[in-house]
Amino acid sequence: MKIIHNDGFTSDELRSFRPTVLDNLLASMKFVLNGMGLLRINLESHKHKLHAQTILSCHCCFDEKLVMLPFISNSLQILWNDKGVRLAVARGYEYQLNDSAI
Repeated sequence: MKIIHNDGFTSDELRSFRPTVLDNLLASMKFVLNGMGLLRINLESHKHKLHAQTILSCHCCFDEKLVMLPFISNSLQILWNDKGVRLAVARGYEYQLNDSAI
C-alpha cells in the first residue's frame, strides 16, 4: 500500500529488505530441489549436481555487505537454467511451492 498511496520506500527501507529477499531466494531453490526428489525429477546434467549440493548445504548466501556470494549466485543461475529445475517449478503445485518462488 505504501507504494501505491505514498512515495514508495526509502533507500534504507529497500536495503533493509535485502537479507530477507536473498534468504527467500536460497530457501526457494532448496525447496525446488527437495521437490525434485519427491517428484523423481532429475537434473538435466550430472554436472549440475555439485551446484545443487552447494545450494542445499548453504546456510547464508550473502556477505557482511549483503552482497550475494559469487559461488551461490553462479549455482543459482546454473540451476535455474536446468530443465529439471524448470519442470519441478512448473509442477510446484504437487509439492506446495510458494508462488513467491517463481
